[in-house]
Amino acid sequence: MKKKLLLINLLLFASLIFPEKAAVLPEIKSPAFDIVVDNNELFMVECATIFIYSLENFKLKKKFGRRGEGPREFKVHPAEHVGLSVQPDSLLVQSGGKMSFFTRDGEFKKEISRIIGFAALTPLDNNYVAYSRKIIDNTNYRLISLLDANFKKIKEVCRSEHNIRKNKIELLWGTFHFKIYNNHIYVVYSEGDFVIDCFDKNGNFKFSIKDEKFPKRKASAKDKKRIHDWYRINLKGWYHKNKQRMRVDDYWPAIGTFFIDNDIIYIGTYLRQEENWIFYLYGIKGNFIKTLSLPLFDRHLWAPYPYYIKNGKLYQVLENEDTETWELHITEIQ
Repeated sequence: MKKKLLLINLLLFASLIFPEKAAVLPEIKSPAFDIVVDNNELFMVECATIFIYSLENFKLKKKFGRRGEGPREFKVHPAEHVGLSVQPDSLLVQSGGKMSFFTRDGEFKKEISRIIGFAALTPLDNNYVAYSRKIIDNTNYRLISLLDANFKKIKEVCRSEHNIRKNKIELLWGTFHFKIYNNHIYVVYSEGDFVIDCFDKNGNFKFSIKDEKFPKRKASAKDKKRIHDWYRINLKGWYHKNKQRMRVDDYWPAIGTFFIDNDIIYIGTYLRQEENWIFYLYGIKGNFIKTLSLPLFDRHLWAPYPYYIKNGKLYQVLENEDTETWELHITEIQ
């Protein structure tokens, strides 16, 4: 086992790469966790505002959206962000049970109200994929479902157990997450195992990527203390109300998030190589390619600053605390 880990470390050291600052984004104050890079544009969300930057000159091309309940406005709490789905010919913004449609240039097209119970609606062929919640046999689940063009449920695609249960709250919990690529749905589950399932556009299961040969990161006593401290400081009232139910697992989830770029699946883990985060790369059909170490900077204990992988490049938006500005860093992935 030691020889195997040494070999992995040597391979990772050989693949260490370093970020380069590309631009300062003076308009940004507190961006959402997700950013999107597509067609030489960078899309960012900040509360109820969407920013579109050119990646040719890094200038702001368009800024639109504000809090409110009228047309072209988004109903969102000040501490939250609207949901943005970037499509080839449109931008979809979800807020407060409403879906707003814009052109790629940010011009308003239409909106549909009273979309209740579904989140992160994403087009798939002529339908949509979305999250919802459901209690089944006294267990709280998150669901991924297929909806028709009128946002009516066609079928459940898959489900994953919620971290908040009757007798305990799992603080170190995986992310139930899906991505659409080439008319297929790829899903990682919150239970924390190294599993990605693939479904076709009709929600039918196609195959799984499962791997147990990679080690999970052990949650140290320091990790557990930092996790409790984060909730105690940032969610003080909720923490003191629920701290007796809280539990931190002995291991981090196997998968944090993933990206699909040019038929390569980049699976981000919680494993570290010096200051870098470890990724496992797979082909679009599930064949293992290699291990890679990417230079991501931490925003919170379990999450890096907003980043995206596109066309063999790592894009990350970082806060420069010295200048109090946000910067775009771009790294060539080898």
